[in-house]
Amino acid sequence: VRVSTFNDDPVLMTTSWNATLTALLDFSPSGLIVHVRSNPGGSGMVAQQFDGSFYQRSFKLGDNEMRDADGALSSFPITVDPGAVQWNGTPVAILIDQHCASACEIFSAAMARS
Repeated sequence: VRVSTFNDDPVLMTTSWNATLTALLDFSPSGLIVHVRSNPGGSGMVAQQFDGSFYQRSFKLGDNEMRDADGALSSFPITVDPGAVQWNGTPVAILIDQHCASACEIFSAAMARS
């Protein structure tokens, strides 16, 4: 499955992702390859929703920190929650490269956790 961006309509992206996984699961695949090479990123929340398809329990991946114009720091957790569609446990490979950025890095980091 090629994921070229996480920067599109979040509802469309997650609906398409869930439909794709559901269709693939109908074929009882022996594994899955997710190709995110040259993915410039986009919405971290979309990436987290994609990640949720591979985890049955919520977990904190890390923290996102930002400074406002006055320099005040705010922090919020990056959390992965179980997705509506769950992959069946067969092997998953993630293809990444040096052009995987932003939300692509969030997706890849969560996938490396397992």
